[in-house]
Amino acid sequence: MNSRPLLGAYGVGLRGLESAADLLVPVGDGMPTYLVESAVESPRHDPEYVDDDHADLQLRSGGRVLIDRVDRRATFAVPRAL
Repeated sequence: MNSRPLLGAYGVGLRGLESAADLLVPVGDGMPTYLVESAVESPRHDPEYVDDDHADLQLRSGGRVLIDRVDRRATFAVPRAL
């Protein structure tokens, strides 16, 4: 059994950010939890897109953040490794 509290921000649990645990706060049981990950991809210049289940947003760095509310996953697609 894992006795460590789920960490996150703004009432959302965030997995995949263990190295940034000191920047996160405990979130309550039953709160939505997202996996945060990164991928190295060539820059794309597609239009941004948002609907009830997905978002594809451009970052100032030239990358994108892809949010999937159904799978509870946020992927930072960036030109260089984070």
